[in-house]
Amino acid sequence: MNSIAGLGSAFDNSVSFRHLGKENHYTENGKTIADVSFGKTFSELLEKASDTVNLSERMSEQFVLDPQSIDHHDVTIAIAEANMAVTLTKTVTDGVIRAYKEIINLR
Repeated sequence: MNSIAGLGSAFDNSVSFRHLGKENHYTENGKTIADVSFGKTFSELLEKASDTVNLSERMSEQFVLDPQSIDHHDVTIAIAEANMAVTLTKTVTDGVIRAYKEIINLR
């Protein structure tokens, strides 16, 4: 299971912009992409990051309790994926907060 690829998929199909009160929908492979907001996409990102961290914790616990039942490489990869997911989430969150502060200061 590649959790990091799953994180990117939250953004892959999400293309909908609001401009001057109108919502523009774009199509991908003949399907209309609609009703996608940044909040919904960010919420999905947080959920997938949380799932990745939970998986790495479960694998680590299993490795400690029964080292022969799981490959240590899989545990290391899961921990690295969880670290990357948390880092990505923190980076996006910091960027959103920074952008919000800049917009507030423009008034």
